[in-house]
Amino acid sequence: MTEHMTEPGRARPGQIRLRTTSLRRRVTLSVLIVLAAVLFGVVLTVNGLFPVYARRDINDLLTTRIAQAQVLAREDLAPMELVRRMDAQGVRARVVLPNGQRFGVLAPTDIGPSMTRTATLNGTGSLAGAQLTLAADTSAVTSAQQRLRKILLLTALVAVAITAIVLVATVRFALAPLEAMARLARSIAGGDRGRRLAPTRTDTELGRTAAAFDDMLDALEGAVLPWPKAGDCYLMDFRLRHAGTANVSNRPRTIVYVVYSRRWFHDRKNYDLQAPLAVNPEQYE
Repeated sequence: MTEHMTEPGRARPGQIRLRTTSLRRRVTLSVLIVLAAVLFGVVLTVNGLFPVYARRDINDLLTTRIAQAQVLAREDLAPMELVRRMDAQGVRARVVLPNGQRFGVLAPTDIGPSMTRTATLNGTGSLAGAQLTLAADTSAVTSAQQRLRKILLLTALVAVAITAIVLVATVRFALAPLEAMARLARSIAGGDRGRRLAPTRTDTELGRTAAAFDDMLDALEGAVLPWPKAGDCYLMDFRLRHAGTANVSNRPRTIVYVVYSRRWFHDRKNYDLQAPLAVNPEQYE
């Protein structure tokens, strides 16, 4: 008989090389990567939509101011008084009369980046036919967008950190059935071969795995029974391929082999240092 040993990290022919990296680490990293990607996408989306909606609000504000100016122009309001009433909440106003006279200032140095709207006033008196230009300062929008982006990024980082801490406990709980399978395997290897996982459900991933594990144990138990005790003897022929394992106990495991064969046969692979013992017919009988 020949005992075959497999070196750690090397698979026998027909075996599958299973990647045994930490499942807990793999699950944790996968969840964190997905969460970080989702949060990053949310940050990009909000960062892109915020200025769009902010500019829409500013445009609505300018439209409302122009409607108010049209009402005031029909009251024969003085041009400078109209400018004073329109100048508020980041909006600057300028009125140009038909004769070219200007009231109000819209210098870029005064308000920075801006959105402008121009309308012709349908008023009476000096404001009849005057051009009204409103400019809204958009620097506040840019500043608010930067603050919002920082808050979102900080929130995303905190969320990922908290999730990582929580996953340490939750993944351990989620993988508890696998730990139970490992404990059972070690128990069976120690001699308690009658134990089984007995899953409560077999329509889940863990249930199917546990059921397959129990079926494998039942098949193996049926293949090797009866279990010989210390001192028992068993017979086998040369067609048996014996793939033995190492003795992992702290006591010697002594096995005595007695091989009977034809005179012309000599097992040079396993017993090349021991000469065969010839038995004559009289001794055999």
